[in-house]
Amino acid sequence: MTKPDPQTIDYTITGTAVDELFSKTRLFTVSPSFCDVTLEATDTPAAITGVVTLDSTNQKIDVPQEKSSLALSGGVAVANVEYDFPVTYKTFNYAGDEKTSDTVTFKINYKNPCIDPAYVSITAPVLDDQDYIVNSGNENFAVHDAPVVTYNPEDHTLCGTLKAVGKFDGSLIPASGADPVAYDPANRQFSCDTDDDSYDGTTKQYSVIYSFTDYPVATFPTATTDESADADIVFINPCLEEYAFILGAQE
Repeated sequence: MTKPDPQTIDYTITGTAVDELFSKTRLFTVSPSFCDVTLEATDTPAAITGVVTLDSTNQKIDVPQEKSSLALSGGVAVANVEYDFPVTYKTFNYAGDEKTSDTVTFKINYKNPCIDPAYVSITAPVLDDQDYIVNSGNENFAVHDAPVVTYNPEDHTLCGTLKAVGKFDGSLIPASGADPVAYDPANRQFSCDTDDDSYDGTTKQYSVIYSFTDYPVATFPTATTDESADADIVFINPCLEEYAFILGAQE
């Protein structure tokens, strides 16, 4: 009897179904070839019983598409779950007595799509350049466009909500009360308010970073994220800005 080597079959939730040969180089075989044989999955974990199936004729493992839940990959904020899938090959003599038996345990690795940019990707919007007159009070910039989330091979809601964080001059900024720039993610709006004359005549960059709330890059390094290209805020010295003055009538 010969047998295939153990191997891992990867399947990413929402991906197309997988039917994979036990081995690309060697399958279960017996000599002489006229011996009766059986091939069956044994001790399959409950979570994948009736889901992952054995094609005994072609010596393949079939993993169907799963797109309704992350349960098989461990649920929300879990990268993957690996399951044992033992397959047992038996040979019998003419009397029907079992003569030989061997088991190879394959691994079925269910992976979360939310941490794989090949399955879920984010494209941050383009931000506009802005002007701000120092010491002119709070100014709300125009609401920027929403990000675009692309799902492959089809749309779903398994990854949850997006998190947006504003960035100014290389540092993350809060939603309100910041000097000089704050970012309100709920309304997709930056605002500027400062009387700090050290900004006079300077140009600073700002941007917005998107990621999924349940999949921070610090925890999941491969998680999808995107940052908009830097846009400029030009801080204008109020003494150099032209103002229109309305003079009252002289008596």
